Amino acid sequence: MSKRVFIISAHADDETLGMGGTILKHISNGDKVYWLVLTLPWSPKWDKDFIDRRVADIEKVANAYPFADYWIWNFRDNRMDEYPMDEYQTKMIDLMENIKPSIIYFPNPWDMNFEHRMVTQIVEFSTKPPYSPYVEKLIAYEIPSATEWSLKYYGQFAPNMWVDITEFIDRKLEIVSLYSTELKSFPHSRSKEYILSLAKVRGGEAFMEYAEAFCVLRERW
Repeated sequence: MSKRVFIISAHADDETLGMGGTILKHISNGDKVYWLVLTLPWSPKWDKDFIDRRVADIEKVANAYPFADYWIWNFRDNRMDEYPMDEYQTKMIDLMENIKPSIIYFPNPWDMNFEHRMVTQIVEFSTKPPYSPYVEKLIAYEIPSATEWSLKYYGQFAPNMWVDITEFIDRKLEIVSLYSTELKSFPHSRSKEYILSLAKVRGGEAFMEYAEAFCVLRERW
């Protein structure tokens, strides 16, 4: 039976860098996959050309998968802590009541990026079991350039689930390339070479050719 899967990104590219192959696998399996992007770059910190390219890239990525539906909330990138948590929680609960996802993926709480950690809190506050009984799994994903660069003083990403993405690795790299402002040159960890290497390492951990790794934080069955 198909699942309703909800992918949450603090920033557009989190989802593809961290779990693009798994998204493709869910869609290939007939699951309905939904995507939320919480933030966008804003003026004057970024110029209009950069912002326009970012919005255009998001549309290209959304169509490339393709998602059943997607939303951009347009909170200010790098300024998520300026908004009240209640605002996030109210919007998240309303959206989840519309989607009724059985599986939610989100950035992990051990990342260097504070907005990734905030998303974990928003999900935690918005998925209390008595009020979201349709949610079966809460799963955190790693994000190259945010997960491995953290100082680990508040813990570290410790995967307990691996997804075989061997069939989808080439397509994942193609979709990563649609982010015209984000892909970097090796040895940066937002490079194709690093993403491919990480998929090999995660695959080797679980006796697969290429894999993505996750931490299941809650499961109800």
